[in-house]
Amino acid sequence: EIVLSVVQMEDDAPLLPSPLLTGIAAAHAVPRWPEPRVAAVQYAARPAIESQVDGRLPPVTGDEARRGGARLLELQSGCPFRAQAELRLGARALEDPTVGVDAAERGDLVHAALATLWQELGDSTHLQALDDAALREVVHRAVAAALAEARRSADDVLRHLLDLEAAWLEARVLEMVAADRARPPFAVVALEQPCTARIGALTLEMRPDRVDRLADGSLAVIDYKTGANAEVRAWLDERPRLPQLPAYVQALGAERVGAVAFARVRSGDTGYAGIARAAELFPGLKVPGAKGGPRGFATWEALLAEWQRRLEALAAEYVAGDARLAPNPSQACSYCHLGALCRIGETDASDADEEPGDD
Repeated sequence: EIVLSVVQMEDDAPLLPSPLLTGIAAAHAVPRWPEPRVAAVQYAARPAIESQVDGRLPPVTGDEARRGGARLLELQSGCPFRAQAELRLGARALEDPTVGVDAAERGDLVHAALATLWQELGDSTHLQALDDAALREVVHRAVAAALAEARRSADDVLRHLLDLEAAWLEARVLEMVAADRARPPFAVVALEQPCTARIGALTLEMRPDRVDRLADGSLAVIDYKTGANAEVRAWLDERPRLPQLPAYVQALGAERVGAVAFARVRSGDTGYAGIARAAELFPGLKVPGAKGGPRGFATWEALLAEWQRRLEALAAEYVAGDARLAPNPSQACSYCHLGALCRIGETDASDADEEPGDD
């Protein structure tokens, strides 16, 4: 009961059947069967297909509750499926080839140069004591040290490309230092120093880029960012898109922290963006309850309490094995490599990509 058909013409050109059909008699008119074919009857009588969506893995136990760091919270916030797939199933993306120094390598250079700089300076008093020429020399040494360290593991091509980064890197570090010169007195008390955050049932190891002690004795937690996604609103949604700084607050002790900030190190937009308990502690940052401050939070303490609640909710999801395919509308799928694994294009969850504000 198999009927094979072939086309006879393509535009004005006649076509012949495939040689694979040689030996099969041609029928120019296929007769109708008087009774329904068996296949059609079987298809009509097919049982209903049962569909079951299982969006859960076994709960997290043992050492799994200590893996992932702040990245765990970011992934769980963006999409529970991605968090479980990457951190528990080991799904990894293949690296895309890039021309020149890629974004991650450039970010590492910025971190290394600024860490070296502040290891030498230590606080704003020493920074203010430098004239422009002396400051440029300090920055030059810090950048040279960062590039020298990167060259040790680079091939010949990358070494030449790193040389081309020196001028850009020095310019950005000088711009960042200019922003620090405009701040009230502070001292750098930690540079990528390990700390532990206990969030719900999770115990996460973290390394804040930098921690400053402010004039009133409180701490400012600083995260260096060289990309375009360093916006304060990334901390303020129910599922915060970039929860690292709120997590660092929990690690250091909320009662000790007076400000959190992104240090944006990028061409044309170098400086600080963040939130502080009081304007005089860290000028230029938003203050809860003040004009232009984060909406929905009347006080700094209210903001910290809400951050704790939201982070604990994310931690509880992860520990329970929540692996729903539920991407955050804020571009969670734009930078995800798991489309072939989660098959979001075949599910209703793909509608999330079409929500307003996702461009």
